[in-house]
Amino acid sequence: MRIIKGNKEEQLTPGEFSKLLKSFDEVVIDLGTGDGRFTYAKAREVANTLVIGIDPSHTQLKTYSKKANRDKLENVLFVVGAVENLPNELAGVATQVFINFPWGSLLGGIAQADPKVISAISKLVDKKGSLEITFGYSQEAEPSETKRLGLDLLNKEMIETKVIPEFKKNLLQLERFTQMTKDDIFEIDSSWAKKLSFGQSRDIFKLSFKK
Repeated sequence: MRIIKGNKEEQLTPGEFSKLLKSFDEVVIDLGTGDGRFTYAKAREVANTLVIGIDPSHTQLKTYSKKANRDKLENVLFVVGAVENLPNELAGVATQVFINFPWGSLLGGIAQADPKVISAISKLVDKKGSLEITFGYSQEAEPSETKRLGLDLLNKEMIETKVIPEFKKNLLQLERFTQMTKDDIFEIDSSWAKKLSFGQSRDIFKLSFKK
C-alpha cells in the first residue's frame, strides 16, 4: 500500500497495516479526500479511530499529511489510490466511509451508477458499517468535466431511479436522502466544501446508507 507520510511516499506492507488496525477500535475511510483536510479534521476528533484518506494524487495528499506529521497524529493514514484500484487490505475494514464532493472517475462512477465503482465502494464498508456520500455537479458550472464524464442532468429523480438502486444491489440500504443548503455544505470540514459554499449555486445531495 502506497502511503504519504509528511512529504514522502512510503510503502506499508499488509502485515504492518494489520498490526496498525489492532491499535484502534474503529476505522473511518475518506474516499477521494483531495488535499486531506476532512481526513485530518476527523482524525483530530476521534482519537481511538484510525482515519484513512484515499486519493490518486500523492501531491495533494502531502498538504494535510505534513500537518498531521507536525501534530504527531498517530491515528491518520494517507493512502495513494483510486476507486478503480483500491488496496485489497482495505476490504471490509471501515465502520464508516465518507465520500465528500467526488470528482473525476469517482464522481462519474457514482453519478452513472457504474456497477464496478459502486461494488468497490461497498467492499470498503464492514458488515454493520455506514456510507455517506455528498455530491453534486452542474453542467453550467463544470461544462467540460460533465461533458468528459458523460454525466446526465442531476436531480432527485435521477438519483432515486438510477443511483440508489445500484447501491441497494450491493447490500447498502438507504437511510436518508437530502438536498443540502449552502449552510449545510459549509459545515463539512473540507477545502472543496468551503469553496462551494461561496461559489456558484448548484444542487448538492447527501445519501446515507447502512449495511
